[in-house]
Amino acid sequence: MQRSGINPSYSDPTLRLIHSGIFSVMTNHEYGVPAYDSGKITEATIRARREVHAIVRDLLKLGGPWKDLAVVATAEQIGVREGRRVRGRATVTADDIVAGKKHEDAVCRVNFGFDVHNVRAGAMFVADDEIAAEVRRYRQAGSKPYDIPLGALIAADVDGLMMAGRCISGDFIAHSSYRVTGNAVPMGEAAGRAPSFRCVSGAFLTSSPRLILKLLDLLYHGLDHLLAFSDFCSNGRCGGCGGPRPVSRCRNLRCDSRRHRGGSRGRQRRA
Repeated sequence: MQRSGINPSYSDPTLRLIHSGIFSVMTNHEYGVPAYDSGKITEATIRARREVHAIVRDLLKLGGPWKDLAVVATAEQIGVREGRRVRGRATVTADDIVAGKKHEDAVCRVNFGFDVHNVRAGAMFVADDEIAAEVRRYRQAGSKPYDIPLGALIAADVDGLMMAGRCISGDFIAHSSYRVTGNAVPMGEAAGRAPSFRCVSGAFLTSSPRLILKLLDLLYHGLDHLLAFSDFCSNGRCGGCGGPRPVSRCRNLRCDSRRHRGGSRGRQRRA
């Protein structure tokens, strides 16, 4: 492309065959665009589409294999690789990835290595600036499978707030590893199921490894495991109403946790 006078904003343009003569092409990167500014995102989207169409026009002029080239579609919205991240009770770092750090409260194990994309136009991290040097150092050190701790999903400063995927607590370089879909899915599952502990037990997540290990057990099981866990952490009292029996055996018909278990059983017992 460059030999033909085409200089894409992405330093490593990629062409992938989808099927039947249809390809996806990756030629655009937008730099320094804040992910939280909708106006800037809109401007970046317009620039990106303009560049894609300009590149296709220039390739058509070359003829040969490009003579029938046409844009079928562009993405509905521009992809945002990185934005704000929560400050969590735990933080995933690049050093954790090099060491292959494991956690008792792990929600998933990551096998994807460092994949930092360019933060400015030009060749990929060949400059002498601090970011480029740091990326080269960690790439040379290599990565090992490592764990995402539940604490990295839980906000340190706001009770009841959890994040998943790209938004969890981690540093810039670590983010390039855990941000991919295969890791975001189990993080989202954990963030979705963990609050059920709050609903049934009446207590929020703590940093106690004993409680967290039991919580992780219930994340992948059904309601029976959840009720047993709420009995464990409520010291024999109902976490829903504070009654004298644990939630799995509560007889208070007005108890929220009892209704979650199914009102029909309660009415049958009453009859």
